[in-house]
Amino acid sequence: MHPDDASLAALAVPPAVKAAALLHGVSGIYVALSAIQLLVSVTFFGPLAVMQWLNWALVLVGVLHVAVAGRVYRMRRPWGSVGLFGSLFSCGLVTGWVVANVSFTIFSCMQLGALALTWTTLAAAPFALGPIRRAEAARAKLAESGLDLGF
Repeated sequence: MHPDDASLAALAVPPAVKAAALLHGVSGIYVALSAIQLLVSVTFFGPLAVMQWLNWALVLVGVLHVAVAGRVYRMRRPWGSVGLFGSLFSCGLVTGWVVANVSFTIFSCMQLGALALTWTTLAAAPFALGPIRRAEAARAKLAESGLDLGF
């Protein structure tokens, strides 16, 4: 096998990366939709008005999840793989959001689904790191040999 053939083979998207990217994207869509569900159906007043802002923040987090999922799937740069661990932040945020809503007797099955998906995404993230880092090394090797293909 020609040395460049091995480098090009390392750029193929393996199933672990596809699964992690898919979970990340679906998790983001689900988090955003469940936050929109609460924005449309519940209005918080007084000191609980902070929950309204938290719902808007979760819509933004959901959109960011989808953006990171696209970067991870294309295995563009290592920051995409690090972005998968941004799921840890969103897991904490979604967990706190669900606990706060349930404590105020606001129960939504979509919230529980968003909670399960964000934690599953966090569990799948480490499986995507290795292939993404190998793809980055292969990209650097190809660029070094003069084959910078603009990946």
